[in-house]
Amino acid sequence: MNLYTRSAFLALVSCVALGGAHAQPLTRLPPTEEASRAPTEQPSGRYTLDPRHTSVVWRVRHLGAAPYAGRFDTISGTLDFNADALEQSSVAIDIDARSVSTGLPGDADRDFDRRIANQVFDAEAHPTISFRSTGLERVSDTEGRLTGTLTLAGVEQPLTLDVAFEGGRFSPLLGTQLMGFTASGLLSRAAFGAAFDNRLVDGAVGDAVELIISAEFHKERS
Repeated sequence: MNLYTRSAFLALVSCVALGGAHAQPLTRLPPTEEASRAPTEQPSGRYTLDPRHTSVVWRVRHLGAAPYAGRFDTISGTLDFNADALEQSSVAIDIDARSVSTGLPGDADRDFDRRIANQVFDAEAHPTISFRSTGLERVSDTEGRLTGTLTLAGVEQPLTLDVAFEGGRFSPLLGTQLMGFTASGLLSRAAFGAAFDNRLVDGAVGDAVELIISAEFHKERS
């Protein structure tokens, strides 16, 4: 255990010990001082998704018990942001269905990833999973409900995502404004015909899929 890891471990133990039975779990990352938490303070315009700092994670129940997580590694998208009328903002996201990853090591397990891509997402025939927003309802100063159309395995279905604005700031390093968002929602595999063939155990994979998107967008230079 190096010095950094040991210090982090001791800090965590100290927090648990001081909090005791009254300690509250950290359910969301706290904002940083450098980033503004007011979306209306961000400049309007077109933003491009930064795939290096974006993650799309999905979770399903395995054998009716523990949630099992995977992700997609190839994502692109744009955000048309209107600070004066946030409800008029829109987003478009494209995901490469062939980039599904369970994170399991080994060639055999990569074959498992390809099996999921082709069997569940029909990636050979429909390589792109897309989401196009159709409306945004403000819930609070930093939260909203995003409605849109999800196209998966060639099937279009409406999808609603709960969206939280995480913060925005100008980055001297990148020379542009950036903003962060988290979106989450539930969808049904059956609604998209996304079946998983498991001949050994019936109901091995749940129908409900939890989708969690953490996205960073960079303002395009004019």
